[in-house]
Amino acid sequence: MSLLLSGRDTPTINLVFNPVNRAQDGFVKSTASRGLFSGAFGSGKSVALCTKGLKLSQDYPGNFGLICRKVRATLYQTTLKTFLELVCPKEIIADYNKTEGLVTLTNSSQILFGGLDDPLKLGSLNLGWAGIDEAIESNEDDWKMLEGRL
Repeated sequence: MSLLLSGRDTPTINLVFNPVNRAQDGFVKSTASRGLFSGAFGSGKSVALCTKGLKLSQDYPGNFGLICRKVRATLYQTTLKTFLELVCPKEIIADYNKTEGLVTLTNSSQILFGGLDDPLKLGSLNLGWAGIDEAIESNEDDWKMLEGRL
């Protein structure tokens, strides 16, 4: 991932994704409304999910997306760390509310990192996109709840 900045106050963003394999590249570039990327340990699933979410948030300013996992605490230790350290350039983060798990980008898009372990907190969200990391931990009810938020 690289970043190109230009202009005085508003950066021009050129995010470059360097996939580790064709499956990862296909997932990130897909325009399908629903997608699944499965693979072995180290195949880049979390990076692909975070990259796809960042791309949707950059392509549609003011978008509100969710990256989740069954248990919020586990998400913070893994996926959120991947997003902040490997995927999202610090220059495009306007604000990061650690308590809420909410990243606000310079284009006013927001990405919420949450757990499916407390569905009441997610039940009233109006989402532009959503992604589940380690979906094998989730069940059909989790999927249906997210579908209803889109």
